[in-house]
Amino acid sequence: MDTEPKSILVEKFNKLRSLALPQQSHGRLAETAAWLQLGLESALEYAISIQAIDERAKQQWIEAGWNCFMSLSGIQSELVSDVKPVRRFLSVVQELLANQSIYTKAINKGEYGEVQHHGELVGWHDSEHYYFLHDTVYRVVYQFLQGQGEHFPVSAKILWKQMDAEGVILSGEELEKGQIRKRHVIKKTIEGNRIGVIAVRSFFVQPSASNEISNHSVRNRTHSLTPAENLFAPKPGSAPP
Repeated sequence: MDTEPKSILVEKFNKLRSLALPQQSHGRLAETAAWLQLGLESALEYAISIQAIDERAKQQWIEAGWNCFMSLSGIQSELVSDVKPVRRFLSVVQELLANQSIYTKAINKGEYGEVQHHGELVGWHDSEHYYFLHDTVYRVVYQFLQGQGEHFPVSAKILWKQMDAEGVILSGEELEKGQIRKRHVIKKTIEGNRIGVIAVRSFFVQPSASNEISNHSVRNRTHSLTPAENLFAPKPGSAPP
């Protein structure tokens, strides 16, 4: 069997990926389906070359294989989509802090404890908040998930908005063109400099928070509960945890 030129394989891959992409919520799933289909078609070409199957059987297998790959990737797409972005973001941050891939510096050294300086600096912390460099921490999480074959589903702007709605971050307000606008990235003076940060309440970054995030429902803040109560309070009529 003759080997196809690389350019033809690339062209086939791009065409298959384009066919799969509209049916998926994540681009990596479309790429995986395309690679699997290419592998199947190559195997069928070999089967043709040794006269193990005829052209009609080949086309039947190609169609059946594609339908199978689309069905499986569709199921996986739904499973991945069910993961809440805020929950996923916080769990990754917890993991990366725990394995020292990233670290934060104590604002008041000696009072709150200093995280060992390993990995990449992503911000600062005190007893109440983690002050993350917003672009840095989003990039680190995004790249980590990308390396795991997972696509983070929302932009940083949408993520901060969702985190604010769930009571995870401390937001600010400012007057702009006569209107009060909410700011999720706030300015804080750290080490003598005014720095734009995402202020995440410490409760949600501590290791114990991961189980709470997984086992409780999030509801809107409609009355004066604490941030933790707002995020993890059971829905009306549900049994207490």
